[in-house]
Amino acid sequence: MNLKPGVDMNGVQPEILEACAKIHHLMEGTGQFTLTACLDGKHKQGSLHYKGFAVDIRSKHIPDEKKDAVVAAIKATLGRNYDVILEATHIHLEYDPKE
Repeated sequence: MNLKPGVDMNGVQPEILEACAKIHHLMEGTGQFTLTACLDGKHKQGSLHYKGFAVDIRSKHIPDEKKDAVVAAIKATLGRNYDVILEATHIHLEYDPKE
């Protein structure tokens, strides 16, 4: 796993760290797994980033025709307590347990 320069992982919650380890394993052989934002960066008010329960993953190295499949694989790997959203510039991952 790589970190974009300036990304701060201090305060990232264990559920997100565990998810990152699983994604790293899933994406081995695809080239890169780079976190572009954790608690740092600018996010909407109330974002789970600020509580350590969300990260952004670089997606620009993934061919457009494979991005949906990568997101689906991440969702399948992590399960229903995680939201995985393909944004225009990254993949947003958050731990958001469902009751």
